[in-house]
Amino acid sequence: MPVLTALAASLVLTPATIVLGRSLGLVDRPGDPLKIHSREIPLLGGVAVVAATALAALTPQLAWPPAGVVAAVVVALAAGTVDDARTLPPLVRIVALAIAGVAVAVGASSGDVSAAAAPAVVLLVLACANGVNILDGQDGLAAGVAAAASFGLALCTVVLDGPVSHLALATGGALLGFLVWNRPPARVYLGNGGAYAVGVLLSVGAVHVVERGGWRGLLAAGACLAVPAFEVAFTVARRAVSRDRLAAGDRLHSYDLVAMRIGRAGSTAVFVGLAILSSGIAAVISGAPLWAGIVLASVGVAAAAWWGFRLWTRRTVAT
Repeated sequence: MPVLTALAASLVLTPATIVLGRSLGLVDRPGDPLKIHSREIPLLGGVAVVAATALAALTPQLAWPPAGVVAAVVVALAAGTVDDARTLPPLVRIVALAIAGVAVAVGASSGDVSAAAAPAVVLLVLACANGVNILDGQDGLAAGVAAAASFGLALCTVVLDGPVSHLALATGGALLGFLVWNRPPARVYLGNGGAYAVGVLLSVGAVHVVERGGWRGLLAAGACLAVPAFEVAFTVARRAVSRDRLAAGDRLHSYDLVAMRIGRAGSTAVFVGLAILSSGIAAVISGAPLWAGIVLASVGVAAAAWWGFRLWTRRTVAT
């Protein structure tokens, strides 16, 4: 089963990336006011996740992904890893992710998604990659949320009467194996490269769900990706209101604001729990009439907007 193969491979490969990250100096160093850890944390965990997913793809149950998907993951992983080693200008990162998005639009679709939807796929990749990257600022958060989303996307394909997405299952299994080493206190992070690559894999899963379910699939995929989507929207909105640079770093993300009240572990539990709940709702949407899915999605968007507004207006001044 791909999920078990990927999980086992990730459990074994992640420690190797910890050693490799330290030897190459690819570590997140403490000292910066924005850092929450007190020791150096290697940043190559995403390499283990991608490698474990690829190993699972070699099993008989999982056909090798299309060349476009492979290229997109490689481009995202490479661009992010270079950014970890030497900070790239925001425009360069955007261009690299846009190229990955084009590759996903070409390689992930079976032909049921029209060419007119290609720009939407590129935007999806940009949003997912940056959403996962934003969440990779707290132990266990990005991996836990992305694993829930991956399994949710795989479940939606089944509910929509399509073949199960083995790639989504493999991604989820690889993230679970990585999470063993990334849970608090984290010994490794995904890094920008890993976060971007995982975002690409989530985008591929979302495209498959939309292909199989049409409008219902679109609503279901959105529900699966609700947590990273919320974080991107929350970050863009608050920086626009504060007139801060969009690419500027800070410690006012939604999970930071929650952590101010209930601690880092509690904040991670809340957001991973929300990701699991959202994936469950996505499965319901996949099997419900379209009108019911629209109602559920609308309620979810309204609740997220209300919660984001409350978080921001009641924020505690960070020290």
